[in-house]
Amino acid sequence: MNDLHTERVVDGARLADRRAVHHAIVPTAPLSAAEVRERAGRDRLEAAYLGDVVVGCSTVRPPDAESPAAARDRPDAARFPAAGNRDGAVRAGAGARPDAGR
Repeated sequence: MNDLHTERVVDGARLADRRAVHHAIVPTAPLSAAEVRERAGRDRLEAAYLGDVVVGCSTVRPPDAESPAAARDRPDAARFPAAGNRDGAVRAGAGARPDAGR
């Protein structure tokens, strides 16, 4: 059995973990700590962990036509085994349509 779980990001180490995953996934759009705190107050941010290793993140925004939810995994997440995934990768947001809400 694995210890894959998500935790809501509100402050401290979870904010830093969420920010680090965001930077690994979207290096061209870095966020400051203040920007992540602001988003955590407006949206529901979560970090995904396999044990104590952060492996992904998600953002759930209040629904509207221009802001779909986003869930992402780290580019190197394939090295983290997860139950139920044939390729052993942690895949956040599996089945989500990239054009949802557009």
